[in-house]
Amino acid sequence: MMSRRPDRRASVAALLALIAASAAADVSREEIFVLNTDGESYTVYKTLRSELPGRALFLAEGESVDDYVYIHPADFQQETTDDGTRLVFDSGDYALMRADRFRDWQLSDNPDGSTTFHSWDGRELDNGHYGKWNSPDPFAHFSYVWILPENIEVLDAQSNRDGDWRQQGRTLAWRGEQVNDLTFRIRFQRQAPETPTFRAVPDDAELPDAERITLDSAVLFASGRHRLTSAGEQLLVELADRLKTRGPTRVIVAGHTDNQPLKPYLQERYPSNWELSAARATGVVRFLAEQGVDAGVLEARAFGAEQPVADNDTTEGRARNRRIEITIAGATAASQADTAATGNNENR
Repeated sequence: MMSRRPDRRASVAALLALIAASAAADVSREEIFVLNTDGESYTVYKTLRSELPGRALFLAEGESVDDYVYIHPADFQQETTDDGTRLVFDSGDYALMRADRFRDWQLSDNPDGSTTFHSWDGRELDNGHYGKWNSPDPFAHFSYVWILPENIEVLDAQSNRDGDWRQQGRTLAWRGEQVNDLTFRIRFQRQAPETPTFRAVPDDAELPDAERITLDSAVLFASGRHRLTSAGEQLLVELADRLKTRGPTRVIVAGHTDNQPLKPYLQERYPSNWELSAARATGVVRFLAEQGVDAGVLEARAFGAEQPVADNDTTEGRARNRRIEITIAGATAASQADTAATGNNENR
């Protein structure tokens, strides 16, 4: 049964409102999500087109203009009202892009290891609308698209309105006409990342006979965050078991980033890449300790962008530089060839 909540700004992200007392017009909307390999973070591009003379977009609670990397038209007005902040466009069309991550209620783990995404939290507004909606008339056209990384496979997808689901290559798309109050549910499988192996560290005066493992930040963390992803936790659980078996006397976890400045909305938490790399390194240390690795041998170090291993002028180079390096000393097992995870997560 659907519960009700007050019809106010905090009740829905991206609440659309008319700003001109004009007749209803056809409204078309597209939402395109580019998922990262963690299956939890993404970049989204949203557009709305209509023949109305103007539109307004109410920002969700906690959102700011700085969260968006792209807003068109760029000459919008920002207003603060009793209902919150809204962006007013002198056009019936607009487009926005931002990086974000799914909320906890949007993802649920299933017994078979798959994950189910829910677009709607199950609550209905006082005006009777829910999910993705338009007023006074329904959407003339609505398109909902996921672009998937190589490690994510869609198992099934459902919507509550009639429409056309299509999957081609790494793209899943739904399109409907004359629809409103839309909800989507998508079940997908994340392929577990390969567990890297250790390699010898040559000529390390501080840690003779040390070994090192390199982990891709795109696997461990959501873009621009320090919280571990589900795939990252799975990888570190396996790594912790190996560390406990090998019994090292020192385990040094070093955080590294590329040289790209953090987005403004991230700088409140991480003033620079130093803080981001430190938060990631300490997060890995804490998780390994929780898995039973001797906390007395663990230490965290942060290098920010100061020790690149590749050219920061290229997408591939920046992806290689965003990494966690774990160095161990005193382990009992012999070195193995490095199969360090790599990736191409360009978003911060």
